[in-house]
Amino acid sequence: MADMIDLAQAKIVSSPDVRRWPMTAAITSLSFGEQGQTRVEFTKRHGPNRWPDVIPPEFDGPIQFTLWLFLKMNGTWTGAGFQEFWNDRSGTGDPGDPDVPSVYDKHWYYGNGWNPMQQHGPIAPGESIAFMVTSGDARLSKGPYGPSERSDVVVIPATDFGAFTFGDAPPIPQPPTPQPPGPSKPYPGDATWDAIGVTMLADWREAGRVIEAKDGSLHVVFDEQFGRWPGRTTWDAVSGDASGHVLTLDESIAKHRAEWRALLGLPPI
Repeated sequence: MADMIDLAQAKIVSSPDVRRWPMTAAITSLSFGEQGQTRVEFTKRHGPNRWPDVIPPEFDGPIQFTLWLFLKMNGTWTGAGFQEFWNDRSGTGDPGDPDVPSVYDKHWYYGNGWNPMQQHGPIAPGESIAFMVTSGDARLSKGPYGPSERSDVVVIPATDFGAFTFGDAPPIPQPPTPQPPGPSKPYPGDATWDAIGVTMLADWREAGRVIEAKDGSLHVVFDEQFGRWPGRTTWDAVSGDASGHVLTLDESIAKHRAEWRALLGLPPI
C-alpha cells in the first residue's frame, strides 16, 4: 500500500492538512457512470475495523468519510476533500443528474472556495486524476475528523464510464476447517481398569469399610464422593494431569491412592 503521488509535495485546498495523517486504509475500487454515480470502496469502509461515524455541526445524521480529488495544475498535484459519505451512501450522482469526472468542475470545484482548482476547468478524457478518502468530514475543514486517518492516493485516467480496482481486497476471515478426529486408541481391556478396583477394595477393607457376609459376599460402605477416585485415576491415565502429562495407570493409581487413603484415615503406602 503506497501513494501513487508524492502527497508531501501536494497542495491542499479548503481542507485539513492530511499529509501527515497515518495511512491505515487502501482504496480497492473506483467506478464511474453506473447509475450516474461516482463510487469508491476501501478497506476501512465496512467491518469491525471500519472508520467510525461522526456528526458534523448542524448535521442531523452521521458522516463516515470524505472522498478527495486531486488535479495536476502547473506540475503540482492540488486537491481537496469534496464528497461527504455516510456508510450506506452508494455514490454521488444519479441517472437524472450524473456525477462523473467531465462535470466535476460544475459539481465539485465550482467556485472560489476551491481556489485555484476552479481555474482548471473541465477534466479531459484520459487526463490523470487522483483520489483519496479520509476519515470523518474533511469538506471545507468542517470536521470532526474521527480518528484522523487516510487511505492511499490512487491515480487513474479520467473516464465517465469505467471501473478500476487496486491490489487485492483483504480476505474475508474464514472459520477453521474442522479436522477429522485422529484414530481412536483400542480399548485396553477390563483387566486394566480392574487394577483400580482391586487397589481401592484393599484400602476400603483396611479401613473397615468392607463387610463380608456369611455367604461370602462383600458389602462396601461408601459415600457420595466415592466415584471421584476411579474417575480421577482413569482421567489422568487417559487425558493427562493438570500439566498435560499423561500418567501410566500405575502412576495414576499411586497418585490418587495417597489422596483416598488420607480421607480413609489410613497411613501412606
